[in-house]
Amino acid sequence: PSVRIASAMALAQMGKAAAPFAAQAARLKLLTDADPQVRGAAAKAIGKMGQAAAPFTADVAKLLKDAHPHVRSSAAKALGQMGNKVAAPFAAQAANLLTHADPHVTIAAATALGNMGEAAA
Repeated sequence: PSVRIASAMALAQMGKAAAPFAAQAARLKLLTDADPQVRGAAAKAIGKMGQAAAPFTADVAKLLKDAHPHVRSSAAKALGQMGNKVAAPFAAQAANLLTHADPHVTIAAATALGNMGEAAA
């Protein structure tokens, strides 16, 4: 998993410039990897691509229900970074995390909803 984590982290470091490579990340199934660290890193990478990663918004949103709190938190942060127009359809799912037992998940969800602004209402 360390190579897959490193791949996702490299994409995250590239930010929006990595958008053309997002499809490759999807083909590698980083968002559905068995390792939660890989899924979390992939969500972070996609989030840093901003609106350019719009085609993967639904895939990131699925991670809001992941069994691992770290992955849920990463997915919420990513949605918040993707922009209000792209992420707004998933605002209700993010709002469901506001009562999560893990405070990191709750904070990430609240931040994401704040980043979505009025579109999340």
